[in-house]
Amino acid sequence: AARAVEQFASRAERDVRLLRERNPHATDRQLALYFKRKYSRAARWEGAGTGTAGLLGLPVDLVLLAWLQNRLVLSVAAAYGHDMGDHLDRAADLLMIQGVHNSREVAKKTLITATQKHLTKMILKHLRKEALVAVKQLFKVVNIKFTRKALLEKGVPLVAIPISAGVNHVSTRLLANQAIKFYD
Repeated sequence: AARAVEQFASRAERDVRLLRERNPHATDRQLALYFKRKYSRAARWEGAGTGTAGLLGLPVDLVLLAWLQNRLVLSVAAAYGHDMGDHLDRAADLLMIQGVHNSREVAKKTLITATQKHLTKMILKHLRKEALVAVKQLFKVVNIKFTRKALLEKGVPLVAIPISAGVNHVSTRLLANQAIKFYD
């Protein structure tokens, strides 16, 4: 989450500024709904594209979906005027909106701990038994409950394309609703 904020916060702020210049009478909520539509469509197309690879496309799908959803939440935060320079608060917001943590304090503490321990390096180093845990966490980040059935459905390319597109679209719209409710 912290890395996503570092990468996308300034772009979200710029996108909102440009939208406000073109639509000076648009409310914060109208801009947030614009981002909801934009990123839901992008998630649907991304899911259809990665669905063509079946099971092999699943890791790419999850990473790209998380990327899109992080951009969505940050764009909604920027639309509501939140400080994009406060990376720790925005990262904590991401974790709370995604349902990873229930409070800002716990989210911040987790972010700091994860940064200090280089969690990413550990996961890459220990891809055996921890791989299942990591996959479940990725699914949780994008609001999809991990089950063997879901894995099979995403793994069959002809079936996976519409399913992946639909799941990505719906989960992104639901996350947008949560972000709008959180910032509204």
